[in-house]
Amino acid sequence: MKVVRYAVGVRVGFSSPAFAAFIPDLPECTGRGETLEQAVGAARAAAKARIAELLNAGRPLPVATDRRELFDRTEYRGCFWEMVELEAGPG
Repeated sequence: MKVVRYAVGVRVGFSSPAFAAFIPDLPECTGRGETLEQAVGAARAAAKARIAELLNAGRPLPVATDRRELFDRTEYRGCFWEMVELEAGPG
C-alpha cells in the first residue's frame, strides 16, 4: 500500500472548540475539536475521504509541501505542526 504524508497545521483558539486543524496541501480538509487529537483526527478523516475521491476519479494526489517551507510562511505564524500518514492506493 502506498502511503503519503501531509503536514497538519494546528491553531489554538480561545473559544470552543479550542483547536482547529488544517492541511495546506488539501485545503478542503479541516477539523475542529476540544482536544488536539480530536482536531487532527477530524482533519485526517477529511483528508482520507478526499484522497479516496481523487483516486476514484483517477486524479493525481497533491504533492506534499515540505514542512520546513510551511514554517516560513507568514500566514502560518503561530501554528504548530503534526504529520499524518494516509493510505493512497496500491503501492
